[in-house]
Formats: sequence, structure tokens, C-alpha cells
Amino acid sequence: MKRLLPLALILLLAAGCASKSVTKTKDQRYNAQRAQAYGEFVARRTSELQLMGGPFKDRKDAEAKARSDADSQFGGMPAEYTTTTTWGKHADAAEKQAEFNEQLEKMSRDKGP
Repeated sequence: MKRLLPLALILLLAAGCASKSVTKTKDQRYNAQRAQAYGEFVARRTSELQLMGGPFKDRKDAEAKARSDADSQFGGMPAEYTTTTTWGKHADAAEKQAEFNEQLEKMSRDKGP
């Protein structure tokens, strides 16, 4: 039994190294209205917190609290891009499906209503 454990571990690692990985970086759609509303909320809340005084007299502390409040209200701002890595036998299937969906979306926009 003690001899099989290292062998099984080596086989498992070899199988993991043999599987293909796919890394995809996806640009997020920029939502200007949401970003503007987020920025306005942070600016307004920062000034309110500074006027309240107490632990928020310092602008950094007030802005950090305002960003925390904005994240809870707006759900946080999405990153400009995301990177995903998939592993395994069908690693590139998700990427191909996403490209196909984008192509269908583009065709439906070009076709119009």
C-alpha cells in the first residue's frame, strides 16, 4: 500500500500536467452612466462624512468609507477586464462557445429590428 501511494500521486500530477489550459482575457463593457453615478456618490458621501467630523475628518478615511458605502449600494465597480483560465479536456470549448455567441449577437445587431 505504501508503494502505491507515491505512484498514484505521480500519475495524478502527470495527468494534470498533460491537460491543456486555456487563458482568456475578456474586456468588460464600460458602463459610463453607472461609473458616473458611482463617482458622484463617492464625492458627495466623502464631503458629507468630512462635515460630520469624528473619525472621518481626514479625507482618506472619509473616501475609504464612502467607497465602501458605494460598493454596498452599487455592487462595486467591475474591473475593466477579466482573465479566466480553464483546464481539462474541454478547456477550449467555453472559449469557442463564447466566440460563437458574440458572432450571433453581432449578426442580430446588424440585422436590426
